Amino acid sequence: MNDVKEHANLTDNEQLQWERIQSKNTLSIALSGHFSAGKSSLINHLTGVPILPTSPIPTSANQITIAHGDLEVVVVHTDGTEKSFRGTIDWAAIKRYAMDGANVEKLMIYAPIPFLQHAGSLIDTPGVDSTDPTHQHVTLEALFTTDILLYVMDYNHVKSETNLGFLKQLSDEGKPLFIVVNQVDKHRDDELSFQSYKQSILDTLAEWGIAYHDLFFTTIKESPHDELERLKAVLMSLFFYGHELVKAGKTKIEHSFYKSIQRRVEDDWAEERASFTETLQHKGYQLTDIENYEEHVEKVAQAEQGSVARHQHFLQEWDNLFRQATVFNSILTEKTANWLDAMRPNFKMGLFASKRKMAQERIHRQEEVLHELNDQINKQLVFHLRQSLQSLPLEEMTNQSIFLDAIQSLSFTATPSFLEEAVPKTTFADSFVYQYTKERTEDIKRQLKKQALDVLSIAEEQLRVYDEQKKQEAHKRRHQLEAMKPYVSHYLSARERKETVIREIMKEANRRDDKGAFSNALKEIVTKKVHFEDSPSSWKEQVKQSTEATLLPTIKTERRLTNEHIRVTDEAIAALHKTMNQFEKKAYTQDWHEQLEQEIAHIQTEQFTLSLFGAFSAGKSSLANALLGGKVLPASPHPTTATVTTVTRPTSGYANGDVFVQYKTYEQLRGELTSISQLLDVSLTLEQFQRFRTKTYQATTAAKKQALSYIETLQKSMKRFESFVEQDEVVSLADLSEKIVNEDVACLIANATIYYECEWTKRGLTLVDTPGVNSINGRHTNVAYEQVKASDAILYVTYYNHSFSRADAQFIEQLGKMNKQFASKKLYFILNAIDLAANEQERQGVESFVMRSLEEAGIDDPALFSLSSKNVFEEQASSTDFDYFKQELYGPLLTSLKEANRTLFVANVNQYVLYLQEAEVFTALSDEKKQAQQQQFEQQLSTMLDSFKQDYGKSFHMKVEQEASELFAYLRERIPYVSRDRFIEFINVATIVGPSRKKQKEVLAAQLATWNEDSVFYLNQELKATMTRISLMLQRAFEQWKKEWQQSVQATVPGFQFPHAKQSIQLETLQGTLTTTLSIESNVGSFQSLKDFFEGSRVKQVKETLVEELVQQIRAGLRKEEEHTQQMLQEISTKLFEKQAKLLEAKVVAEITKRRQLYTATIQESIQAERSALQQWVNEKA
Repeated sequence: MNDVKEHANLTDNEQLQWERIQSKNTLSIALSGHFSAGKSSLINHLTGVPILPTSPIPTSANQITIAHGDLEVVVVHTDGTEKSFRGTIDWAAIKRYAMDGANVEKLMIYAPIPFLQHAGSLIDTPGVDSTDPTHQHVTLEALFTTDILLYVMDYNHVKSETNLGFLKQLSDEGKPLFIVVNQVDKHRDDELSFQSYKQSILDTLAEWGIAYHDLFFTTIKESPHDELERLKAVLMSLFFYGHELVKAGKTKIEHSFYKSIQRRVEDDWAEERASFTETLQHKGYQLTDIENYEEHVEKVAQAEQGSVARHQHFLQEWDNLFRQATVFNSILTEKTANWLDAMRPNFKMGLFASKRKMAQERIHRQEEVLHELNDQINKQLVFHLRQSLQSLPLEEMTNQSIFLDAIQSLSFTATPSFLEEAVPKTTFADSFVYQYTKERTEDIKRQLKKQALDVLSIAEEQLRVYDEQKKQEAHKRRHQLEAMKPYVSHYLSARERKETVIREIMKEANRRDDKGAFSNALKEIVTKKVHFEDSPSSWKEQVKQSTEATLLPTIKTERRLTNEHIRVTDEAIAALHKTMNQFEKKAYTQDWHEQLEQEIAHIQTEQFTLSLFGAFSAGKSSLANALLGGKVLPASPHPTTATVTTVTRPTSGYANGDVFVQYKTYEQLRGELTSISQLLDVSLTLEQFQRFRTKTYQATTAAKKQALSYIETLQKSMKRFESFVEQDEVVSLADLSEKIVNEDVACLIANATIYYECEWTKRGLTLVDTPGVNSINGRHTNVAYEQVKASDAILYVTYYNHSFSRADAQFIEQLGKMNKQFASKKLYFILNAIDLAANEQERQGVESFVMRSLEEAGIDDPALFSLSSKNVFEEQASSTDFDYFKQELYGPLLTSLKEANRTLFVANVNQYVLYLQEAEVFTALSDEKKQAQQQQFEQQLSTMLDSFKQDYGKSFHMKVEQEASELFAYLRERIPYVSRDRFIEFINVATIVGPSRKKQKEVLAAQLATWNEDSVFYLNQELKATMTRISLMLQRAFEQWKKEWQQSVQATVPGFQFPHAKQSIQLETLQGTLTTTLSIESNVGSFQSLKDFFEGSRVKQVKETLVEELVQQIRAGLRKEEEHTQQMLQEISTKLFEKQAKLLEAKVVAEITKRRQLYTATIQESIQAERSALQQWVNEKA
């Protein structure tokens, strides 16, 4: 090791790793996996006591080693100090230490655990996907110094890239792997057979090339697929024979250590070569010149000799050709022997053959030899000679045609005389054929060589100028080579040193290569059955009695049901409708009657939209089906192709169970490809995207890999189902499920509307399920924000085992800001899958975590409901949580939504009463006073109309313009904070890892790209949310402006009703997506080592440089967006005003006409009667 240590320049981390390996004296099994997969719970189950903190939120923040011994806990702090606990131990305090990653490096827990008494130890690590850098660092450090890895995954996240990528890395390192798919009780055989689920996992592991010893499906709950006991038996066997495996395990770890050092040294040398190449290029040299120096020297020497060297080269080549060529092969030799036999003086063809017959036979045999011989001459000699001569630089010859003619004339054709001249006149022996063929061959070669030399002489004559030029260049090249000598010496010396080090490392690694012995020993040991006696229970009781909560302090999360009730009932509405029908519609009351009747019809058939939001696989579809009382919504298994699904009550056109499926348009597909193009930084159009080869694109981030997956799906979809584009159809629920499950079809579905009769829809509620908020498809985000605007209430779902993920936090923060633009938008947050809680204490801890997270995201007084949608269908007791939530929706929420419509209706009825009252007073006047008041009325309306037109909507436009400027200013100010805060998540000692400097640089570049991508994605989400907020501001300001005008008019004309028209305001961004181009490559180029990067100031320099670039580019983009937005606001405001002015002008004309119709005195009684009846209804019912 000392030689390796001296020459390989071990890093501090490598040195520490080696020291830890040398101090190992146990068989260590590490548990790893993503947070909340159940690692700590599994250890607690194995030990039979809750020795470690467990929770669906990250708890283990440092490495915890459990070994055999007298009861003791050693806490090692990050500053190197230690604290030991013996005797009566405060286990609640120990659990808090386990959760303190900032101040505690690791914990050592010793206890009389029987299965660890044979030199065994268990190691618990933080989640590999934790966003806390200290968590990741602890996890990675532990895995390189352990013998066996038990990788634990949650049932729902087996195929996550984090899991598979980490397993692949460990598999490539040769780490013995046992894979555990935990919480298998979540599996539902009615949705998918367990065998199919298991096979899909086996196929995925095979596709990734992950080697493992065994795969287990486990749960601490009841499940027919549970293999926890089999896992325990395997672990017990390993620990029982642990002392036998310690030495072999240590050797295997040492072997892996040396191989990692080898890779690092090889990569270091690759970087050194790259650096040396750069230095050479500045001097005008190439590395290949150095590596092939001797060859270049030889070529220069040849060039200096000119035609002499060429002549020697061809002579040598041709001599080799002639020596190796076999003209007379066995077949031709046999034919030659037959012909020679016929040439004997005593040749006979039988007793009766004539001379003529024998002469013909001699000719026939000779022709056979000649045909075969000439073929052989051409194949073996002529063709090769011509090809050889054609290698000369034809383009450099002064006269090419002379040379080409000479080559063409190079040939040899054997004739009868050529054959006959070497045949003896006397008899000869049978063996003569060998002498004959040898002589003929030499003669053929001699003649062809002479011809070839003649052609070469012609070529040399034509190349004389060229040769002289080459000589001069060779002299110059020789001077360059002389100047290059010091670099050659330096490079070759450095290469030799590196090769020596690598040979030494390989030698050490090979000495420790067990040829699979450790792996084979594991396979043998796990088949042995063992038994351990349980340990004294006193220490276990001590842990169990520690009841202090170790999670976040709990807070109340229940929502108290309010006693809201509808003041204006359906019966009251019906009574008013009946009252109004008793009175005849007159010209002056007709528009009021029509308006109120429309409002009554709307109230009687009113529908309210509740939209589901949440991350992909958060359980939205499951919750929706629970609310609908049946399995109506198919769960989309494809995060990139999820559609908007609406469930509403049947209509006259659509029966119960009908599904209206609308496929995407070409325009929508183009928009999606544009969004993906910006992410991948490629140009993709609908017309040519089929030619895009996803396999050749190097996706460096998860988002880009997801985007490539989407493109592959769309390519298949358009090949098979392009006929669906821009179409729609009505299908059954079963057909919809098949389409959603088929990714190629689901990719093309824009939205689906399900007509379904149930309690939910009968109550007038429409449910909308939206794509996951963590979709990389930017258009999904646009759909989500538009749905927020169209919703009467929002149900946001987060999953218990991964509650409040980053995707949740980002969307909810934006949701909270948008919600403030609504007068009464209802926000409900659902913590789904609460049945996964181990106990009430854990549940309360998670609820507290979510509540605090919601408040930190800007949600005031969040309404959080914890429930299990799964339990609803299983009719378990815990479904009462769901019943409580449903009561809130059907009670207070539905009441408040209905009351809002009825309140507005009553206000309009009151306004109509005022109108009638004004008309009643007018009809009682004398004709003279009617005339005077009519003139005054018309003058007031005319003055009001003139004032309105002069206003031109300036007040509401200025207000929105100012608020938009403030929002953009705020967004620009947010950029540096967002980018800096996110930097540490991606760039830290745990994420920038690799066995070599080259690999570390690659990882650093990839992580910087991911940080940039993540920051820009978040800022784009913020921009889209800002645009939505501005459009809502404009809508609200416009409505408020109209209300103020109506109040102003009604101060002088009480019965005047301002005209209203529904306005849909949508603001589009200018560029679609903000983008950045950062100098990542140049910043990574100066990377020297992890120590230099993180302990020096380099990481800070890189951070500040790239943050500044990102800030400047995004701010520039936002300024353009603001300018574009302000222009759109001006245009929309003008259109809104002009439309409103036309409506108002028409309304003024209509009101003047109606007032003139009140001149008839006989209608006074009718007006009085209707006014009185309506006033009575208002007093009694409203």
